[in-house]
Amino acid sequence: MSRQYFAKALKNASWFESALLLLCTVVLVGTFWEFTEYSVTGLWKSKPPDLQIIGDLDDTIKDLMMDAIGGVFVAILHFFRHRKTQKA
Repeated sequence: MSRQYFAKALKNASWFESALLLLCTVVLVGTFWEFTEYSVTGLWKSKPPDLQIIGDLDDTIKDLMMDAIGGVFVAILHFFRHRKTQKA
């Protein structure tokens, strides 16, 4: 049911709206990944001292920034794909 709703919504959406949805989805997945890293580190009490699963705050911010840059890249690719289908 939800798949059909999103398929219709994306079909009727402008390229900007769908690109924004792509960007937000990529950043959301990256944020969930950071929470997962944090949770695994907290649950894994007996880890070897040289094994580092999660970095510091700078590492987390860099990871989220890379997620956002990747999302912008995908949105740009979507723009060119949408433009190509409009011309055809």
